[in-house]
Amino acid sequence: MNDHERLLLLHKKWIGSISQSELSLLEDELASDESFRKEATWLEKMWEKAAKAEPSFQPDAIGAWEKFRKRLHPPSTASRVFLMPAIWKGAAAVALLVSLVAIVPLFLRSGEDGLQHVHSGNGKNNGYTLPDGSVVWLNAFSRLDHPPVFDADKRMVKLEGEAYFEVEADPSHPFIIETPHGEVRVTGTVFNVRAYKKEKFEEVFVKSGKVSFQSRSGKYSVQLKPGERANLQKASRKVLPLPEPLAAPLYWKEGKLNFRNAPLRDVFKVLEEYFHVSFNTEKALEILDCPLTIDFAGYSLAECLGYINKHTGLTHKYNSNQTIITLMGGVCPK
Repeated sequence: MNDHERLLLLHKKWIGSISQSELSLLEDELASDESFRKEATWLEKMWEKAAKAEPSFQPDAIGAWEKFRKRLHPPSTASRVFLMPAIWKGAAAVALLVSLVAIVPLFLRSGEDGLQHVHSGNGKNNGYTLPDGSVVWLNAFSRLDHPPVFDADKRMVKLEGEAYFEVEADPSHPFIIETPHGEVRVTGTVFNVRAYKKEKFEEVFVKSGKVSFQSRSGKYSVQLKPGERANLQKASRKVLPLPEPLAAPLYWKEGKLNFRNAPLRDVFKVLEEYFHVSFNTEKALEILDCPLTIDFAGYSLAECLGYINKHTGLTHKYNSNQTIITLMGGVCPK
């Protein structure tokens, strides 16, 4: 279980909406992880302080956040600042602060290279505005680097992870996204870029406008129109269009990778589209109706299957080209 899931369970416990199964899971996590147990104790004290505070109470919200951040994330050589509204006041501020720890993990810091580094943590962010007015949404475990002010002739950013862009139209200043293996170039459009290091491919999906997607060498490239997407295979560096117009590229932004008591048969259908694989479930029929509650945004396919395997006892194996996955056994957890 990651930090995001743990914090959500803590929050549900404090507001009285946690189920018995979730409470048992939380207690297991607290019992097995001393570091998390200390963090939970500290956060709970904050929550109780907020509940008892007088209306005139003025909490040091920024100081409290910094204290929590340093406990959760070891300090780095560069400073990191949480983007926090300055108008938070009163006891509600502390409660809101604790809630936002779980649901808005967006960080911004300035590096020695002069760039702004935006990190989404382990949950997607709610939209970040770039210097030109363009807006980007980062999926979990993603990072975007950009200059404080764009150059006179181009708008260049770097992405590792997944992001949805709404780029301000400016034909004289192309908007360029560098990924670890590719480059995306537009003048103004709406599109999704997926470029996680842990995956074997990078992908671009266009919602509106036109997008150029090419390998870093420039040897392979495609031009994409609305509803089209292309895939860059890291091993071959080839960029090829994908024929099927699926909704999967935007599943993470639309919350469709967030499952709440969803039967596993539906979960597997979503994972098939999102990761471009097929599941053979003939040997795992008994678990297909098992309900699952999890947020898979930002997870690799291996991490998704690992979580399901852990909680059901399911096993799986890939075919030779790793496009068909056979699922075997498993039981519904009680």
